[in-house]
Amino acid sequence: MGEISSWHALLALLHLLTGNPLLAPTVVRDPKASLAHEVHRLKEWAALGVNVPRVLWESEEAIALEDSGQALLRALESDGITKAERAAILEQASRQLADLHNQGLYHSRPAIKDMTLKEGRVYLLDFEEDLEGVMEAHKAIVRDAILYLHSLFALLSEPRTQNWRLEPTLKGRSQPFGGRFLGMLKNTIHSFGS
Repeated sequence: MGEISSWHALLALLHLLTGNPLLAPTVVRDPKASLAHEVHRLKEWAALGVNVPRVLWESEEAIALEDSGQALLRALESDGITKAERAAILEQASRQLADLHNQGLYHSRPAIKDMTLKEGRVYLLDFEEDLEGVMEAHKAIVRDAILYLHSLFALLSEPRTQNWRLEPTLKGRSQPFGGRFLGMLKNTIHSFGS
């Protein structure tokens, strides 16, 4: 937590050069502050009904969370999963993020790798990046959507996922998963434009 990666350094440079707020550095440099931010967000969101693991124990240096299942990526790659089940899981992950955005909340760095699956429910994890004071909530939500789309499409463009072909039926008609997600994304962005 709180570590500056080469990715963060590149974003900081691009932000400096372009002034684009979506590229502003967001990592909390103080590990204790980063952990405190994550604990605060987990507790706040749990109270709002967001699927996050419950904080079981905390100190200034560590936290213990309830079991929130297996990594979402592992669930998506498990043997015996059907294309329809895989699409339903990805749709639920996308809907979880869209529902978060519709409450005026944002993840800060949503990615498939920061989600888990337990008993058919997708859980969000990893909130140590803090956008408060860096950009307004509506910009953070757009940033979330961009980062999540990048994560999703990076996964779906890997050679090992080429046979997934996510085209389940929705209300009696076939619609590609991406079309449904983009519709949810459009609704989220539209709700902040009014």
